[in-house]
Amino acid sequence: MLDAAFTAVSQRYLAGAPLLWPDSVAAVARTLGEFALLGEIYNDAAAETPALARQRRYRALTAAELLKASEGAVATMTACVVDRAKAETLLLVGEDNQACDLMAKYVG
Repeated sequence: MLDAAFTAVSQRYLAGAPLLWPDSVAAVARTLGEFALLGEIYNDAAAETPALARQRRYRALTAAELLKASEGAVATMTACVVDRAKAETLLLVGEDNQACDLMAKYVG
């Protein structure tokens, strides 16, 4: 899923140039590994608590369910990274107000 998003952003905004530096690729891989581990921990905990499972408070999730649950967050984070890159570019060319306007939605 993320590979497709990175490729789409790369093609749309960077003329096909890599979106991430090599160390960032490694960081994303580590994060995905941690995400998979978190899913395993959750599923193990759900399996060990049959009373909760009977109450349907917790149940084991498939990898597809975990990915689906994270889609919104991934889309939001990707949009923020793209907007930040745009804002940094605007700052470099002296368009401070446009950069601030672009990032204002991320400031609470």
